[in-house]
Amino acid sequence: MNGTGLSYQWYRNDMAIPGATDSSYAITGAHDHQATFASVDGSLNFLKGKLDDMRVYDRDLNATEIATLAGVSSSPPSGPVRYVKANASGSNNGTSWTNAYTDLQSALGAASAGDEIWVAAGTYKPTSGASRTISFSPPAGVKIYGGFAGTETLRNQRNWHTNQTILSGDLSGNDNTNIARTEATRSDNTYNLVEIISKATEVVMDGLVIQGGNANSGMHQVNGSGGALFMRTSTVTLRNCTFEKNTAYKGGAIYDEATDSALIFENCVFKENVADWIGAVHIGGRATFKIE
Repeated sequence: MNGTGLSYQWYRNDMAIPGATDSSYAITGAHDHQATFASVDGSLNFLKGKLDDMRVYDRDLNATEIATLAGVSSSPPSGPVRYVKANASGSNNGTSWTNAYTDLQSALGAASAGDEIWVAAGTYKPTSGASRTISFSPPAGVKIYGGFAGTETLRNQRNWHTNQTILSGDLSGNDNTNIARTEATRSDNTYNLVEIISKATEVVMDGLVIQGGNANSGMHQVNGSGGALFMRTSTVTLRNCTFEKNTAYKGGAIYDEATDSALIFENCVFKENVADWIGAVHIGGRATFKIE
């Protein structure tokens, strides 16, 4: 809790909990690892799940203290940061929010191992044209962070719930509510929205909404599998990401081919992903994965 006088703000990890600004809340069920954190009258539920630790302070916490408590570094990144903001009007060279790239592909093309890419809220597509085979393909060792408003100087200042950074495969912007790989309005969507192949150095994707991929090309290994993400022989961490409304023949959201890959999920959400075979995540036999 971060409070002075009658002003309160509750945090989970390094993020302020929207609406949790009262001085008192009820916690039930903590003994069985299914804690519910809610308003005293039960009208608002902010958390249901495992509760590891709670600390209460009678003063305002600064950004460094909040980040330290959450185990998130508030120090500037060690490598270069490349900025992406759809409505930036500067030099379009990625050196600042003012001069941010206006599309994610430009940042990926310029990035190399050790770089971070900070992406402001907005919708980003792999191409402005109609080619379904063009994907976002992060270089090895690059970390992509979404959830920025476009003014932040520290990564822990972002809020991916409020500032949604959306990677969309709906190239024509005409998808309807029928989520199926055979749906006519999805027939022109990107096959694999993100493609990560032979990237031995860890690729991180954090704070992104990935939606609208449609790998509908029958049994074909790539174009028929993993509408949101197709990966092979790579190390990938997916953190604070939402995968929704992706379709495929196999692995509606993610297809991790059986070729010595490592895939880690942390705090990710999968919803409304549809496939003929395994709607959410297909993990190959020689791949390893971890869910946190």
